[in-house]
Order: sequence, then C-alpha cells, then structure tokens
Amino acid sequence: MKKSDYKYGKKVTLIGIFGNIAISVFKFICGIIGHSGALIADAVHSVSDIAATLAVLFGLKFSSKPEDKNHPYGHGKIESLTSLFVGILLLITALYILYENSIKLVRGEFLVPSWIAVIGVIISILSKEWMFLYTIKAGKKLNSPAIIANAWDHRSDAYSSIGVLVGISFAKLNMPYFDAIAAIVVSFFILRIGYKITRGSINDLIDYQIPTSLINGLKKALSEWKIKYDVESIRGRRMGSSYIIDLKLKLSPYINVKEGIKNINALRDFLLSRIKTLQDVIIEIAIDAKESDLFEAQIKNRVYNILKKYSDKYVEIHKIDYHFFSDHQEIHFHMVVPDNTTVKDSHNIAEIIQNEIQKEFPDSEVIIHIEPEKN
Repeated sequence: MKKSDYKYGKKVTLIGIFGNIAISVFKFICGIIGHSGALIADAVHSVSDIAATLAVLFGLKFSSKPEDKNHPYGHGKIESLTSLFVGILLLITALYILYENSIKLVRGEFLVPSWIAVIGVIISILSKEWMFLYTIKAGKKLNSPAIIANAWDHRSDAYSSIGVLVGISFAKLNMPYFDAIAAIVVSFFILRIGYKITRGSINDLIDYQIPTSLINGLKKALSEWKIKYDVESIRGRRMGSSYIIDLKLKLSPYINVKEGIKNINALRDFLLSRIKTLQDVIIEIAIDAKESDLFEAQIKNRVYNILKKYSDKYVEIHKIDYHFFSDHQEIHFHMVVPDNTTVKDSHNIAEIIQNEIQKEFPDSEVIIHIEPEKN
C-alpha cells in the first residue's frame, strides 16, 4: 500500500474509532435511562466495532510495510488477518446478543422502553449509516479488505439498530417481548455478515483463486498487447489490497531469446500499469515440446544444406545441436576431416563454413569441433 493510501485509510479508520466510541456511550446511556435491553445489547455491538476498527488500524499500519528479506511478498496478508479478526468478533457479538435475549424471552424479563430509547436508536441508525457510506467508499478506492470489512461492521450496527427500533416501537404498544425478539432477529443479520467476512478472509489467507473479474481483465489486457501469446494458466494470491499473479505463457521456439526476454519484461510493465490492483506479475515461459522438436529438426536441415556444399572438404558431420541461452543461441557440431588435412587447412575450412552458417542464423554462435579421421 502506498504511503498516501495508508494516510487516507488511517484517517477513515480514526474517524470510525471516535465515531464508535461516541455512539457506544450514547446508546448505553439511552438504553439504561430508556429501559431497553435491545439498545444496551446494540451498544455492546458498537463496543465490538471499536475493537474491530482498532484492529483495522493495526492491519493498515503493518500491511503497508514493503517486502524485506524475511517477507519477500510483502506484509499484505496482515490485512486479511485483521479482516478475519473483525469477522470473528462480529460472530461472537451476534452469538452474545442471541444468547442474552433468548434468556430474556424464556424468563419473561421485560421492561417497556421510553421515548429516550427511541430517539437514541434513530440517531444511532443515521450515524452508523453515514459511517458505512464513508468507509465503504474509502475501502473500494483503496481496495482494502480490512477497511471494507470495517465498513460492513458499521452497516451491521445500523441493521442492528433498525431491528432495535422496530422492537422498541412494538414494545411501546404493550408488547414488551418484541424488544428481545428484535434483538434476536438482528443477531442473525450480524451472524450472516460475520460469516461472509470470515470466509472471505480465510480464502485470502489460503490463497483462494483470484476473482474471475481480475482473470478476465488480465486476458483482455493480454489480447491488446502487441505480441499474441497463448495463455497456459493464470494463478494468483491476494496480498492485502493487491494481487500477485503467476502467469504462464506459451512461446514459440522461433522467437529470439534476447528479444523474447525484452518483450516479456515489457509485457509485465504493461500489465502492472494497466491493472492497478496488481502488486507483481511473475511470468513463466513454456515452449511446446512438439513445436520445439520440429524447430530443431528444421535448424539441422538448414545446417546440413549448407554443409553439403563443402562435402568434399570433410569425411563426416555428427552431433549437430542447437541450444537456447539467456542472451544467445548456439549451433555446434563435430566435423571429421581427412587424416592428411593440415591443422591450418582444417581451421580455414571450419571458418568458411562457420561464416556461411552465421549468415543464415545471424543471432547464433557457431561452434565447430574438428576431429581427425580415425583409421
């Protein structure tokens, strides 16, 4: 994560922390004065929001650190760990609210809430919905799973408060048990959000397949590149707000190695500039074995056609090989010369043949091993 993005994320998170503190205290006071168990439980949910937001702040701080010797892929997974913590916290909070209000229903412990509780919950709903909209906008802009998780935590609190408002309203119509029922219904909404966040975080941590939309974006970018490559596979992993992609491309053996490496590096830079959520693209090259064998056979035939011109100068040619290296190719073979050929003549013949082959294959180095005829 860029430094500017971290500062923006930190600002959003700090607003969330202070907002949650104010709302939690406000709901506790209104719940106690207004005799609403549902509103008090809702305040407990807001307290969990404070812990969740602090966790997000922690995640943002440490996930923004660059890669180092011990963490070659960076520290982005810390964001997923933070998101997992938020999800688990939501699940625990939802189960607590479910348990407490189920006990109230069983025991029949009901109080009729006052209008203070109604006013308190309405203010809470409006405040939490604003916090959700503000935070989700920032989370999507930064592509941060932790900030997005925190935003949904705000929304779950708003859902909880809506349920509390419904329960309090019915409770004031001489149906006090609705206060507890509303809290139970809301707990299931919170459970659903907590499960969704937890599952997504675990998927990130175990390197679940990258989103289909990202795969399609990569394929589209590849189709617009100046050189067309066959895509053998696209894999990747999420690292906080970005992705590391393993891209396997199939290349033709006809491509010059030096030029091929240059093009692959240019392609990597193009993909990184085109898709902003990419942290890195690791490109692996594969060559079709059948096509490679065919290519080498064609190389050997072209070399043999040149050698035929000088068949009266040697006895035998064997072990013709063609090798690819990082910056050049090599053609080398063994040439058996008559036993009465001098060393000087042998080298002259080899040089003539070498020059002609290099005219045919200008990007290759030609190596000829001279051997005397065996009697």
